[in-house]
Amino acid sequence: MGEGMDEDAKARKAKAIPDPLRELDAEEAADALAVPTMVFDDGGADEVDWRAYLEADPEVVVGKPVLKNSRLTAEFVLRLCAAGYPLDLIIEGYPDLSAESLRAVFAFAAEVVGEETWAALPLPPRTD
Repeated sequence: MGEGMDEDAKARKAKAIPDPLRELDAEEAADALAVPTMVFDDGGADEVDWRAYLEADPEVVVGKPVLKNSRLTAEFVLRLCAAGYPLDLIIEGYPDLSAESLRAVFAFAAEVVGEETWAALPLPPRTD
């Protein structure tokens, strides 16, 4: 694909697409490791405190995290989102939910995933 490109075009392409393996200076490294700030419609940048919206009680849905005063699990809400249900339709179907409580579920999921340790494992060869 790069054949026939003049030197100026190659230089512009090299600038536009940074090499992920190049060494970063201190400022670039700090930016790469920074946690992005979520900005919501209200213009604020505060992440909702999920603890105000979720609880886990061994007597309710076997201790899974649920929205307070309900049996609606965080897992169920996340699976609805993963299945492609629009957020406004989820809120419409579950009147006890609000945009803020949905944000709490997402904040909870982000924290749980952020605390996990991940390891890449080699996949077995395909047999098909």
